[in-house]
Order: sequence, then structure tokens, then C-alpha cells
Amino acid sequence: MLKYRPAAPEQYDDFFQLMAAESRDYLDTTLQLMGADWDRFAQLFRTVGQVCSIYSEDGCAGFYWVEVRDAVLHLHGLILRPEFQGKGIGRQVLADLEAQYQCCVEAIELGVHRSNQRALVLYQQAGFQTLKSQEELAFLILQKKLIGRREGVSVLNRIATSQGRRDEAPNRELARDLEGRCRTESLL
Repeated sequence: MLKYRPAAPEQYDDFFQLMAAESRDYLDTTLQLMGADWDRFAQLFRTVGQVCSIYSEDGCAGFYWVEVRDAVLHLHGLILRPEFQGKGIGRQVLADLEAQYQCCVEAIELGVHRSNQRALVLYQQAGFQTLKSQEELAFLILQKKLIGRREGVSVLNRIATSQGRRDEAPNRELARDLEGRCRTESLL
């Protein structure tokens, strides 16, 4: 069974180095085409979304980096240490993220470099479909629609109604609260 914990401040450098080692072949070019550099990328890694450590019974297997934006969970990174690859951990992390966020988002979206065939196969087997291709970056944007979103919106509407709000659309504060509860409950 896997466990997830928000990354501790001292883990960020280790995780960033792991990500750089695993993807430097294509990220150098990608960052250059995007007008960014490794320092800017490191700043985004530390400040955008949430980075969580992935623990198996054998220790820290790696991390994932996610951000919720516009009712979509963006999986910016799923990196496993080499000794933990090929053991089903990536597949389990994807399933756990889906279960954790199904009531909070409409879809999970990620980018994968065309050269990363192992990851591409993993994502396709997990039900992700190609949404678009960014040829200049050699990236595919994949997405998996989630089915629990309506139920989550329904819960938010019931909460809003019980609190005396008459608007049909869930209030952003309530959405953030539910999203936080989804995230917190899955970490325990």
C-alpha cells in the first residue's frame, strides 16, 4: 500500500534533481522553446500546486506534482526513483489520484514527451487519451475524464443551500474547502 505526504522543504531539491535527471534530455529544449530556464522551472516547482512524496513499504519511491486549475487536475510530474520503476507504483498513484479528486475535478490532464514511451504506455493503459499534440515541443497532452464530478457539485450545491445561499453554482470557497478535504482525507 502506498502512502502520500506533502513534500517536506528539504525534499524539494532532491525531488527536483530526480526530475531533472529523468527528463533533462528533452526538458532543456522544451524550456528553451518556452522561453524559460531551469531556475524559473525550479521556482514554479516550489510555488505552483502541491508536491507529494510517494512512500512504499521500501521507503520513498518518488513524488508527484499536481495543480487544480479550472476544474482539471494537472499532473505536472510523476517521477519514481529507478529502483521503484516497473513495480506498478505509477499505475497505483494514477488510480489513487483519480479516486482522491473524482469529486473535485472533471478530468486529469498531463503532458508527456513523445520519447518517454514507458510513461506514454502507462498513461494510455490507465485510460488517458490524447487531447492535443504540441509538435514544436514533441509533447502530447493527455486527459482522462472523471465521472464523479457531478456528485461533488451536487454535494457543494447541498452545502450552499443548507448555508442559505440561493445561487445554483457552487461558491468558490466551498469548492476549495471540498477539494482540501478530498486531498487531506487521502493523505491520512
